Amino acid sequence: MTKLTYTFFLLKDGTKNNHYYRRNRRDRIPEIALALASLPEQHTIVITGRSPASAQAAVASIQEKSKNSKIEYALGDLSVKSHVQNLGNELLSRFPKIDELINNAANLTIGDKEVTVDGVDKNVAVNVLAPIILTRILVPALTAATPIGKVQITSGGFPWDTLSVDHLEGEHVTGVASYSHSKRVMEAMAIALSRELDSAGIVCNVVGGAEPGATSMTRDIAFRDLPFMLRPFYPCFKRFMNRDDGGASAKVCAAPPIWAAMATKEEMGTGKHYLAGPKEGSFKKEVLDVANQEAVMRFVEIKVS
Repeated sequence: MTKLTYTFFLLKDGTKNNHYYRRNRRDRIPEIALALASLPEQHTIVITGRSPASAQAAVASIQEKSKNSKIEYALGDLSVKSHVQNLGNELLSRFPKIDELINNAANLTIGDKEVTVDGVDKNVAVNVLAPIILTRILVPALTAATPIGKVQITSGGFPWDTLSVDHLEGEHVTGVASYSHSKRVMEAMAIALSRELDSAGIVCNVVGGAEPGATSMTRDIAFRDLPFMLRPFYPCFKRFMNRDDGGASAKVCAAPPIWAAMATKEEMGTGKHYLAGPKEGSFKKEVLDVANQEAVMRFVEIKVS
């Protein structure tokens, strides 16, 4: 079973302000999409999902709550390489200037592992491959922006889970640990991608990942999906992840991407990890190892080719 929710895009309108925003977790839409859509500049939000009905409903909801009529949507499944490519090409043709690309879609496979139609672990397909495919396609739009656009990719998972270059599709783990490992792979990819984009003047950073809370992805996590060390605490974990906290978790989780979307390139730099707003975090030593980053990129290039 896979918890893959919808992806959302935002474009910030104006002669020199054209933001592109991509995210998925439905319970965080109001906190991120609405925060940016409700600004005086009346940004355009482009919502991307797999279901036309759900995307249309989200469009209507954001329009009503933000009082912003410039909300659109596009369709695509981020677990399928051809869908991501088609989505990127469609968005490039529709929006030739992009100031901010926020890769915040995520997949958490619970229970048995899932493999996509491309023969890739689903966590890796959505959390690692989709961001780099989409980013590379949209480079012309990012470089066409004034100033040149920024890229952010959202992290997550348990902080103690590290990177194994011998098991880049997480063959050695399941459940939440598999999700966390895919995020460490993503982080190594993001650092390498920041160097690739640097020559074009585009900054790329990892944002968030330090904000635990109840989301649409965590509510169906079962006992078997937790690491062995956490299984004795499953009743508490389940209660925590199933609670209705009135949107408090969503607000906390939404803060880092919102801050990063509004921050300047000079404030952020590139190849960094921002845990909570301007608070700069640190990567695992295995993620920072250049040899490991190169191994990850060799893997990625094979999978995206």
